[in-house]
Amino acid sequence: MNSPQVCRDGAYLLDGSCVATCPAHLAASGVGQFKRRCAEPFTCRSGRLVDVDVSYGCKCANEDNTAIAACQICHHRAGEHGEHCMRCNAGQYLHNNRCIASCAGLAELIGYAPGNYGRECRVPFLCADRLDDLGAACKCDRAVGRNDCGVCSWGTVGSRCLRCTNSKYLRSGVCVDVCRDSEQAVGSGVDGRECRS
Repeated sequence: MNSPQVCRDGAYLLDGSCVATCPAHLAASGVGQFKRRCAEPFTCRSGRLVDVDVSYGCKCANEDNTAIAACQICHHRAGEHGEHCMRCNAGQYLHNNRCIASCAGLAELIGYAPGNYGRECRVPFLCADRLDDLGAACKCDRAVGRNDCGVCSWGTVGSRCLRCTNSKYLRSGVCVDVCRDSEQAVGSGVDGRECRS
């Protein structure tokens, strides 16, 4: 009798057999009732196992493993099934390793939205030269100048540029190309130019 290649009805493939659950030291992989398997803990990024040479893919799961999560990168940790999200996609926000639609109602947290990927619910912070207060990569909001903003703050009232670069001028928290006729252009270097009334 041949060993099964895939398992059905919510069972997991382990060493050529179908089992009801994975041993505690292994991760359970697979969403739905078909093609689940037990594996050494791994990271799943965009449907592919990171640094693991296998012919099959992976999926990040919601908490009860009934659906695929809106998660771009997740850890399949021992005793878990890929619900530990590290980075969300589809415009979702990361909060407590889960992807949620909005940060509204979360006390003292703001929605950090550098794009459709990598959004997070987090405490207000300063982004200086693409690093936050903890040394992690960050971006300034496109609305305030993104790459033309060297230092920005993400707070409860949104994002605000504090210092422009690339020869742009700072006006009311936004980087602009030129100052208005009624304003005085201050600064001549690449960084720190401002429009003053």
